[in-house]
Amino acid sequence: MSEINKVNRILVSDINRISELNANDAVRINGELLSSPSPPPTPSAYNNVPVLDASVSVNWASATKHLNVLPGIQSASNMFCAGDYIYCPEFYTGKLWRAPTSDPLTWEIYLADLPGAAPRYSAPAIIDGSVYLYGPGTQIIYASLSDLSSWTLSGTSLPRTFGYGTSLLSDTNVYLMGGFSNKNEYMYAPLNDPTNFSYSTYSNDLNPTGFAFRYNNTYYHVGGDEVNYGATPETIQTNTKVCIPSKNWWRQGVVIGSNLYVIGDLAEVREVDLTGPMTSSTVVGTIPESPFLFYGSMVAVQNKLYLFGGNTGSFNVDSAISFDLTGNTTNQPS
Repeated sequence: MSEINKVNRILVSDINRISELNANDAVRINGELLSSPSPPPTPSAYNNVPVLDASVSVNWASATKHLNVLPGIQSASNMFCAGDYIYCPEFYTGKLWRAPTSDPLTWEIYLADLPGAAPRYSAPAIIDGSVYLYGPGTQIIYASLSDLSSWTLSGTSLPRTFGYGTSLLSDTNVYLMGGFSNKNEYMYAPLNDPTNFSYSTYSNDLNPTGFAFRYNNTYYHVGGDEVNYGATPETIQTNTKVCIPSKNWWRQGVVIGSNLYVIGDLAEVREVDLTGPMTSSTVVGTIPESPFLFYGSMVAVQNKLYLFGGNTGSFNVDSAISFDLTGNTTNQPS
């Protein structure tokens, strides 16, 4: 699988593969589904954090803070990539910002006003040639990857209030999970009708504002001090491991090979072996932000791993932190 990027957060080379429509694509007029693809579309990305193969290594000691990168964007919790750009909705307004992947530290306002409420703490997902922003509240907006200057406010709403949570794709469905309003709930919709959601419940709460990903045919949700996982998103709480010392709920991460790296809390980078017992984690680096950093988005591009934005608990951060990458960043596990 090609590169994958967060939050919301799906890497550039992956987008190129799904931007061309074909005869099996769903047909919509004004957001209404007129025909369904057969078979259902295969998702191009299952994750909202970077998932890189084992050949990649990160020089955690290379952490560099870049000041005044995100003026006006605020916490930058829901970035996504399409074509040659990284996009990010502004926190309190409907503005949509973007930066070229060739120069990811230079941002500009691309669109003055997205429809509906400002999509802060929304969860992006790229499905069948379109990008969807789920939340806040029950709102869904979407646009074709071929024209991100034209967005539609869906006439169909989410069945439950959603915000601060995360998205996750399986072979057949898009899932929304976590969030303050529905910690023990998840919503799901078929990939060929990604605005038609139902909802169900987990046996226990998920930590809100965590992140989710798929690795080696297992689905994971990471939040607080927990790693939850299962064979399907519906059973993601089949196993719960407490392995990450937690100051608060909010984290970001990257998966490299079979190792999960959790970034942000306590200004530390912690490594968790996904093939091991996951009863502990190891500090492998620090970030130049103190005492902690939550929200934000992880992006892997141009042989760099970036942590954009975030919040220190007292104020939103307009900076970015970069780490040097080496290895094959285009060959991704699924």
